[in-house]
Amino acid sequence: MIRRGENHSFIEMSLYLPENEKSIDGNIIVSREVYLNGKNSCKINGRLVTVNELKQFMSEIIDIHGQNDTQKLMNKQSHIHYLDYFIGEEILEIKSEYQKLYSSYNKIKKQLKENYGDEKEKQRKLDLLQYQLREIEESDLKNGEEEELEAKRNVMLNSEKISKNLMEADQALNENAMEALSIAIRSLEKIEEFDSKYKQNLSQLKSTYYDIQELGRDIASQKEENLFDESNRVEIEERLDTIYSLKRKYGNSIEEILEYKEQLENDITSIENMEENNQKLKIELEKTRKLMSNLSRKMNQIRTKESEILNKKINEQLKDLEMKNAKFIVSIKELIEFNENGIDDIEFMICTNIGDEEKSLIKIASGGEISRIMLAIKTVLADSDKVPVMVFDEIDTGISGKAAKSVAEKMKLISKNHQVLCITHQASIAAKGDYNYYISKKVENERTQTSVKRLTEEEIIEEHVEKRIEEIDKIWNKNGKLGNFAEVSKIKGELNKIIKPKEEEKPKKGKKTDYQISDNVRVLLTGQDGVITEKRGNKYKVNVGGLSLTVDADNLELLPNNAPIKKAKPTNPIDRVFMPRADIKMEVNVIGLRANEAEEKIKQYLDSCILMRYHRVRIIHGVGSGVLQKLTWKILSENKNVQSYSFGGEGEGGVGATVVYFK
Repeated sequence: MIRRGENHSFIEMSLYLPENEKSIDGNIIVSREVYLNGKNSCKINGRLVTVNELKQFMSEIIDIHGQNDTQKLMNKQSHIHYLDYFIGEEILEIKSEYQKLYSSYNKIKKQLKENYGDEKEKQRKLDLLQYQLREIEESDLKNGEEEELEAKRNVMLNSEKISKNLMEADQALNENAMEALSIAIRSLEKIEEFDSKYKQNLSQLKSTYYDIQELGRDIASQKEENLFDESNRVEIEERLDTIYSLKRKYGNSIEEILEYKEQLENDITSIENMEENNQKLKIELEKTRKLMSNLSRKMNQIRTKESEILNKKINEQLKDLEMKNAKFIVSIKELIEFNENGIDDIEFMICTNIGDEEKSLIKIASGGEISRIMLAIKTVLADSDKVPVMVFDEIDTGISGKAAKSVAEKMKLISKNHQVLCITHQASIAAKGDYNYYISKKVENERTQTSVKRLTEEEIIEEHVEKRIEEIDKIWNKNGKLGNFAEVSKIKGELNKIIKPKEEEKPKKGKKTDYQISDNVRVLLTGQDGVITEKRGNKYKVNVGGLSLTVDADNLELLPNNAPIKKAKPTNPIDRVFMPRADIKMEVNVIGLRANEAEEKIKQYLDSCILMRYHRVRIIHGVGSGVLQKLTWKILSENKNVQSYSFGGEGEGGVGATVVYFK
């Protein structure tokens, strides 16, 4: 791909493969440069190679699994290729030899089919060929004949003009030229004795006289010859018409027509001797069939034996991928007729539940199951082929939760013997990577810029936490109702393992006491410090970071020696994932309320969300005249605990809602 405005693109990869024959001190540098004019420059360790050579080399180095591979798995015809790839050279050499025989076998069958066609059709074909041969033979064509006849015809067509001009030339020579030359000769004869040069001139003049005299006789003769008989002209025209007619049927020249004549003779001989030829073809066909049968039996034996090994290995992989009850089976049946792969009809079968009958993989497997089965197959094939680099492009399609975690662990295991590159949207999978890179796009000056950034350990944790928090939000607000509490708790437990926060001693609930205004206290429910601003019976208003909270005395603790308030700095990002009460939802709707009513409701809702340590909520204000939207944004801009806010995205209400993120 070439960026807009550029004339070429360049990519380079450095690989450390000490056992590869192309490596230099274990290193291989592969590069490719592509130009707008279509030119390519491919190099392996500085040596120029073709695009096909580069593709072949990289296919031995890198195994790329994308969504297209999963689609291939859903095609039964691809199953035999996966099995043969697993077996390797033992069967591929036999298969190559078999396919050469299979090609010859089909050609012989096609020839026999043509030979054993309808008898009437064969007779009609023979009659036609014989008619064509007779027509050419009777014409008695000769090479160069056409050109000769066309020249004669051209003279005949211009005979009148030729005769007229020959006559004028003859008359001019006889009446003028010859008389003038005679006078000149007689004059020179009179003076030749006086000087040798006159004798020489006389000799040349006499020679010219005789030449012109001979030329005159030739012209006179040609004048007589140009008197053509009309019958000769008709004969030439008829002969040319015959030649032109044959050219339209059998070739562009007499030479091509004569070549076609030889082909006709061979075809006629072949048809007349067809039965004999058919017997030879039958013998050859049977011989080829026996050889194919032997090779196909060998392949069947190898496939049957190796399929058991493949079954065992894939089932082991599936257990690791949360498909403990699944049973993968390679079904091998015998075909009635040969095909390009032998006589084996191979299909992957699966049984996903104990007691169920095994059925076709392509019919019963779900999207998530297909992804895991494909990963299992790729893992087994990679181990067999020893491919050093494996790329998984969104292998997590259709899976989540425990299954996604199992996939992550499997890829982590694969990475012990392979370099694994994974493109994923699953936080649980990304968390297993040794290195994480974040790919983002932004538009600048009407051009899209793509950037890749390596994440630090802290950024990885933060990114992972954010993703898992989004999962919690989805689960908790599923269908507008409270979700699965157990599942949310499980995710929170997983996050605790990743983050491993420092254990802080939680303040113990103190004895009920009377507190005074301006006392520095700790809110036990949230662990935050604040200042008492107002007392209402057994309840106190506490200012916590600018937020006014109403708290029971039982949930307060006086700071030791009225210690100064420390700004809350949660050390554990997981603190954001606080299990909400059933009466505090992750969104609030103020559509239809008056401005003062909406303002009060939004402020109270924000206070509750901050108290419950929510990370992300949504305020639904609708579009309308825009008054509620502007009011919402004004309130958010004045709240110190709000980190950012923006209109909702796709499926979140768009401009009719605002998504809020807290600090």
